[in-house]
Amino acid sequence: MIKGAQSAYRILNILSLIVEESEETVSPREISERLGIPAPTVHRLLSVLKECRFVSCDPDTKGYRVGDECIIRPNFDRDQRILSRFSPLAHEAARTFGYTTSLYSRDNDDCTCVERVEGTHNIQVFSSRVGERRPLGLGSCTLGILAVLPTDEGDAILARNEPELKERMVGSWDTLKLFLEISRNRGYGYAYDLAVDGAVGLAFPLCSGGEVVGSVTVDALKGAEWDNKLDDMVAFFRTRLNQPAKK
Repeated sequence: MIKGAQSAYRILNILSLIVEESEETVSPREISERLGIPAPTVHRLLSVLKECRFVSCDPDTKGYRVGDECIIRPNFDRDQRILSRFSPLAHEAARTFGYTTSLYSRDNDDCTCVERVEGTHNIQVFSSRVGERRPLGLGSCTLGILAVLPTDEGDAILARNEPELKERMVGSWDTLKLFLEISRNRGYGYAYDLAVDGAVGLAFPLCSGGEVVGSVTVDALKGAEWDNKLDDMVAFFRTRLNQPAKK
């Protein structure tokens, strides 16, 4: 994130959220909760967007939708949508917990790292380079996607990716299936010693318009410090992404 450009990021993230939810209106309260922006700031920035006719306000619901002058439409490049919407979240997570945090974009049976933000911890784990492709099933970043897909769809993807996964995984096939089951039960990706020996990862799915478009992933060395932070990290992402715990 460029220093001194917080307002620019915020107004672009608000606009991106409204574009992604183009089928429905989005209330100022929902924008505030989902993006972590104070309510007064949301109202002020919405006023600017409305004045420029980038958004319009529904008089009945008081929610906002895309305006006549907005040239951004829901079908623009997925990677850019993920960066525009979730890059501030990745930076906040890296600052808050000190671990490397990455964004991944899904492309059918694969995903690609579109951003990697280094944390402040003395030892950082870099499980992927920006632009690197991974088959779904390789590491926690992909389990964050598979965890919320329908079971039949996820199992079919694993079957298609099995040859490549067995070549690239550090862990065994049975270990992968175990972590996938754990991830499905939790509603987010979790694995260790699967793609990188000694590394542990946590990944939450990124959704847009009811579709799973990618994941946000935190990677670190497995140990007591990670274990002590895990509950706080889970709560952080559940709140920021508005994803309640599975019952």
